[in-house]
Amino acid sequence: MMVSSNRRQEWMGNPIPIVEVKATAPQAALVRVANLSIPLLVWEQIGDYIHLGQPPGPFLHAVLCNDLHSTCAHADDLQMKHLREVVLFIYNFCPAPSWGSPESVASWLEDRAAFFRRHTS
Repeated sequence: MMVSSNRRQEWMGNPIPIVEVKATAPQAALVRVANLSIPLLVWEQIGDYIHLGQPPGPFLHAVLCNDLHSTCAHADDLQMKHLREVVLFIYNFCPAPSWGSPESVASWLEDRAAFFRRHTS
């Protein structure tokens, strides 16, 4: 059974339309955002990475690092099916310094960790 709901969410200061599509199994759930379908687990990892500086899982880490070989090696069927949409979302909505190379990803994680250390001490 599939259920969907329309709502708006702010992403990096800009409102974007989100339609959540829930499936019976969480690993099959998709989030429909800006006309892109992104697996729910990947969507949650993107948010945690961008906003909280939490290291992403191996699939998303490889995507963010622009490593096609590792992306394909770590993708499950759902992630592989929606890879283009995940890449388009990152390209269009995530800050440029947060993706593109392993060095960019490492720097983003380090900067976010430093930010939280400053603001929680």
